[in-house]
Formats: sequence, structure tokens, C-alpha cells
Amino acid sequence: MYTCYAESRDGITWTRPSLGLFEAVGTRDNNVILTEKHGRRVELNFSPFVDTGPRVPPEESYKGIGGMTGMVFALVSPDGINWRKLVEEPVIEGYNAHNLAFWDMDRGEYRSYCRHRRIAAYQAGMDELGEAPLKTADQTGLTEDGRDNGRDIITSTSKDFIYWTKPLIWSGSELVMNYSTSAAGSVQVELQDAQGVPLPGFGLADSEVMYGDSLEQPMLWKNNPDLGKWAGTPVRLRFVLKDADLFSLRFR
Repeated sequence: MYTCYAESRDGITWTRPSLGLFEAVGTRDNNVILTEKHGRRVELNFSPFVDTGPRVPPEESYKGIGGMTGMVFALVSPDGINWRKLVEEPVIEGYNAHNLAFWDMDRGEYRSYCRHRRIAAYQAGMDELGEAPLKTADQTGLTEDGRDNGRDIITSTSKDFIYWTKPLIWSGSELVMNYSTSAAGSVQVELQDAQGVPLPGFGLADSEVMYGDSLEQPMLWKNNPDLGKWAGTPVRLRFVLKDADLFSLRFR
């Protein structure tokens, strides 16, 4: 498969220039800009954009993400035609649908949207390339506990287009922390949805001020809101540490 390039001055009438970059169907007389040579499935679901962020190097004026089966790569280009991977490793866990990324001018960061498959989600019991079987209880697309796997739209953010936030999905009903503070120190936690909006009852103002030294301290919020109802939902955790160390955390 290939990603091809076309030009238009009005968004209606398009031309396909002969770029001569890659051979396809026995000829270089084509408009191909991405092939499998750029990496496994990079040419699929590719979404480029003009980077309007501040202090963007000229050689990275255009950016884009592409890939599938859990591997979405970051690509950069000086002209929207000649592309290279920014790093060799995948940067986002995506799926097989169209991946979107852009510079969020209001928040001052890159943002992406990808369709994400839940654990053992593919109904046929195989991945999109027909390769590794996925762990399904049967061929119905249900997990072993009988839940429908389903799909989610996952959003992530990044400051450098390489390291992206990873939405957190957990099971259980409480957050347990291993932390240590000074006599004047503290730890507070805010629970946010995948877009970074505080969840009702779990905002920073709702967080109890935790202090001391504990190996396994449940996090507390005022009025004891039900944390368990958000289990299985993509969330973010915001930690505010004052003269404190957070060593580990887990949901249970």
C-alpha cells in the first residue's frame, strides 16, 4: 500500500504530480510519498498537518502520524512530500482507523485522536493483518468475563511529538499509593477524563491533603465519591506534590 500526494488551489480540482520518489507498479512516474519502506504499516491511516507551533525547525514544518495494529509512528517533513520517521519506535498505541494529530494552539501542545481497541477486542480473534491470534474466550468478541470488548476514541497529548500521554484504564475501586512527605509536605490527586477535564467529585479541590510516610495508603477525596464507577474508562491522574516523593501507585 502507498500514501500518495495531490495538490489543489480550491479544494475541488486536484492534480497528481509525478514525484519520482518511489517505484510502484513498475514505475516511478507516480505521486507516492510513503511506502512500507518507511516502516511497518506507516503508510496506512496517515494524517499530515502543517505544524503552526512556535520554534518549529524548518525540516519539521510538516508532521503526521500513521500506522496500525497498535503501532502509530511520528513522521516529519520540510515540504509535505519528503517524509522521515521522527524516531524509529512507535509513539502512540493506535488501531486500524484514521489517526489524527495537530498542534493545539490554545493548550500549547500536540494532540492526537486514535481509535483504540480494548483488550482482545477483534471479533474474528485475529489481528488486522491476520497474524497473531488475540485472546478471546471464543469468536464472539467477548472477553472471558463476558464483557463486550468494544472500541474507544483515545486522545493523547505531547510537548515534543515523541513522548505522548497514555490514557489510564484500570479496574478496582480505590487508588493506593506508596509515598513519603516531610512534616510540611503533602500529596493531592485529581482524577481527569481523557480530555483533561476533572471528574465530578475528584477535582483537586475535592482531594484530601495526604501527608506522612505510607507504603499502601488509599487516596481519599471529600464526601467519599465512588471511584469504582469510573473503572474501565480512560482517565488521567494529576498529582500535586509538595516536598514529597511518590514511589508507586496502583488501583485495587
